[in-house]
Amino acid sequence: MQDCNFYTKADIVQAVSHKTNIGKAHACQVVDMLWQNRTADVPMVWYMHDKKTAAPIATSTQAGALAGGGSSDQVERLGQYGRAVGLAFQIVDDILAIQGDAALLGKKTGVDIARGKATYPAAVGLELAEKDARALTSKALAKFHHRAEPLRALARYIVARKQ
Repeated sequence: MQDCNFYTKADIVQAVSHKTNIGKAHACQVVDMLWQNRTADVPMVWYMHDKKTAAPIATSTQAGALAGGGSSDQVERLGQYGRAVGLAFQIVDDILAIQGDAALLGKKTGVDIARGKATYPAAVGLELAEKDARALTSKALAKFHHRAEPLRALARYIVARKQ
């Protein structure tokens, strides 16, 4: 970050500290635990996925845009990309926890179901969860064109991953 000026560095610190508030992550973990053995509720699952996964990823992508001297539009678009990728990642993670290959994952599958965890597939079903993960990935891909192939490749990997 040598090329960043003082104000850019301050913007990055402010964005990261505000958006990745550790209290939000702890609150989401408490909600996650309290919501066990209850009917999965889509707004609650979105809330947990957003605060624990999507918001930190969106903050990271925005911090990169700020460090690179991005315009406010670029910072915003990278934030939207990060949020969509983060939500897709968490949905795929929930899907893999149900039907993934335990050997590839390095953990047992079916644990979330056994614990009665509120997951996206539990709320909407596996088929719709897979469809929504693909839609979020498409939304992320639409934010950039050929100039951002590494970001596009990352979004495609997230939805296709097996571990």
